[in-house]
Amino acid sequence: MTAAETAFRAEVDEYCAVRPERLNVTPAGDGYEIHVQWAGQDSVLRAVFVRRVLAHAGVEAHPTSAEGGRGWALSIGPVPADRVGELIESCVW
Repeated sequence: MTAAETAFRAEVDEYCAVRPERLNVTPAGDGYEIHVQWAGQDSVLRAVFVRRVLAHAGVEAHPTSAEGGRGWALSIGPVPADRVGELIESCVW
């Protein structure tokens, strides 16, 4: 993460935590998929931010509408088993 992204992350954490309401890890092929979901009006901002951070880390994430349009979710991966914890800690949580 660049210094600007780190500063932006700190600002987002202060005003609008990016931690998801739901987080699931499921086996997928040779690795795992991470599914995260946010609810509420700021959910799209959280999903966009996390997707940008993941893209910077070289990981693909696919956004979808959730909760009947009242929230947003990301499907991340598949990612290797040894990166799951790191990605959750550094990008999602």
